[in-house]
Amino acid sequence: MRSLLVASLFALSAMSVPSAHAMGPKPKHPKGGHHKGDHHKGPKGDKDGDKGKGKGGKEVYTITGAGQRLHFSFGGRLTYNKTDNLLKGKFSIIVHPLAPPGDIINTVCRYGELSNPQLDGNDFQFDASGKCRSLHLDGSLTVQEVTSHVTIQDNKTGTDGIDVDVVGSSGVAVPGGALSHGNFSIAPK
Repeated sequence: MRSLLVASLFALSAMSVPSAHAMGPKPKHPKGGHHKGDHHKGPKGDKDGDKGKGKGGKEVYTITGAGQRLHFSFGGRLTYNKTDNLLKGKFSIIVHPLAPPGDIINTVCRYGELSNPQLDGNDFQFDASGKCRSLHLDGSLTVQEVTSHVTIQDNKTGTDGIDVDVVGSSGVAVPGGALSHGNFSIAPK
């Protein structure tokens, strides 16, 4: 029974993530070779430019990592352009209760629409919309549109934290607190 559940989880994950082969060959860099020339240099001519400043002096950060808290796993890879207030990337939450209430065994949520980013020191928060797929005891899957508000804390000297709240009528909530396992990083790009 456990191997059936694990196989179902892999099937859920595979449905939401296209393989590299399905997306076709990687496009060629417009300059012919990715590292030829000096087009990656920052405004001062050094490789990275100013700390936290991307191309053209824009303030850009990466938010990466994954972790666990209670019966939730979560993680993602985000790029935040603070200058233009733009957030790109993907974030996921997996709910795997120890004793499932009702007939739901597992829920996998994949968020691709990200908005309202805010960076305040080591705290980063954003709204995330996407779809959750739930596996039921009878083997069926249901899909639901969801929106959540996510707050990530990158504690440089201790354990990182997370808090996820439901926005609207449906979504996933993770009670705020320290991660039991994992790590997040908020760093200038």
